[in-house]
Amino acid sequence: MSITSPRIAVALSTYNGERYLEEQVDSILAQDVSDLRLFVRDDGSTDGTVALLRRLERREDITLLIGKNVGYTRSFLHIVRSIPRSFDYISFSDQDDIWLPGKLSRAVSVLRQQDESIPQLYCAEYEYCDVDLRPKGRSRLNRTGVTETIIKKSAELGGDRPLVAVLLLSAVTALLFTVLSGLGSIIMVGTIVLPIFISIGIPAATAGCIFLMAFATGLALNVANWQTFASIFNVPISDIRNFEIIMAGATALMTIAFILIQFRRHGLRLGFSAPEPDDDDKPTITGWRAPLAMMTPLVPIVLVAALGVPILTSFTVAIIWVLLVTQRSFTRAMNTLTRTCYDGITDAAPAVILMIGIGMLYLSVTHPVVKAVLSPMMTTLTPHSAVVFAVFFAVLAPLALYRGPLNLFGLGSGIAALMSASGLLPVQAVMGGFLSAERIQGVGDPTNTQNVWVSNFVGVDVNTVTKTLLPYLWATSAIGSITAAALYF
Repeated sequence: MSITSPRIAVALSTYNGERYLEEQVDSILAQDVSDLRLFVRDDGSTDGTVALLRRLERREDITLLIGKNVGYTRSFLHIVRSIPRSFDYISFSDQDDIWLPGKLSRAVSVLRQQDESIPQLYCAEYEYCDVDLRPKGRSRLNRTGVTETIIKKSAELGGDRPLVAVLLLSAVTALLFTVLSGLGSIIMVGTIVLPIFISIGIPAATAGCIFLMAFATGLALNVANWQTFASIFNVPISDIRNFEIIMAGATALMTIAFILIQFRRHGLRLGFSAPEPDDDDKPTITGWRAPLAMMTPLVPIVLVAALGVPILTSFTVAIIWVLLVTQRSFTRAMNTLTRTCYDGITDAAPAVILMIGIGMLYLSVTHPVVKAVLSPMMTTLTPHSAVVFAVFFAVLAPLALYRGPLNLFGLGSGIAALMSASGLLPVQAVMGGFLSAERIQGVGDPTNTQNVWVSNFVGVDVNTVTKTLLPYLWATSAIGSITAAALYF
């Protein structure tokens, strides 16, 4: 039966979050719904959060619960159990959210259009901000509507077949990260894909792991990464391309294996939740432009991998392509391009600094004095045959974790430089060994920002993600090590 005036309960778990709490509560209670109550549980805060909550509790539409620290997942469960059954809807809020006006009324309007005899879930996208609540915006592709269009079309193709939907969305995620990079892109894609995974019935930890495996597959085909690795090993980009294509295939196979094993283990039966309504504020692509826009991630890959076009030229062509098929005026195109350039500098700065640091490390370890001291040790440790090489890198690949000696973005950059300079191994073999170990570093290292964000988003410990993925990533690294031994010895 249709609900005339729905009662809405908002669940909020807090922990040491006093900085933005009052503004958040104000934004929730200001929603344009007639019957709303905020249920807040503090999860053992040690700052001024509890005192602030007790002051805010004076409002008649707030119920406050104080408890010991049990983690935010169990904290939310405590809140849900305390909400009376007389409420029609429950809305969950992260501690650091500021809600835009009309959020709840829009959600209710969508849910009312669905079959009320079965449970429904509404998920909303958000814009991420800095510590001063200045909007950072969405990814560059999402400003044009490309990313959102690709993901939604894939979800629609999956329909009510969870396995098909997960495989399609994993493939799309991999495709997107052939051209995307940076935490902002992770957040943008993850906030769309992960809720879909979870709504299908996939456990939160598994959903995070599938997303990261798909991300790793795409990263192997990211032409910007190819350029970075070519600079590190001082080899032609064609060498990086040829090996990374193999690693992408191996990673994709392990991703599929992981998905199939998890589906068999959990026996998924659930279908999709309610679709998100059209939002006039979001960029949309319709008509003949849509299929052309969805080809954007393929443009630089085809130009670089198939036609041998330089990377910068390829990305320039891809930018022109997406602007032509998505922007309806020159002014809008230039505004989008300007914002993209600004954010691109922000995203690229850490990589530039890293490359400077790697260059300094390379020059230091290859200095004649340093090289003379370290050469005896490197001669002893460096594998001299194909079999020993394959075993060496396959077994020791986990040393890429925690910025260890096989991590190209840690100690490994110096060791790789020494191995390359020693002349004991072909440079391509050194490249293959370290790029194989990079499979573990890419999405297995708990110190990665993407691992931390995904783990926090799905509500699991980041080390749980590492333990779950390590067997699959290790197997991928072993495949790469064996391949490198076969190709370069």
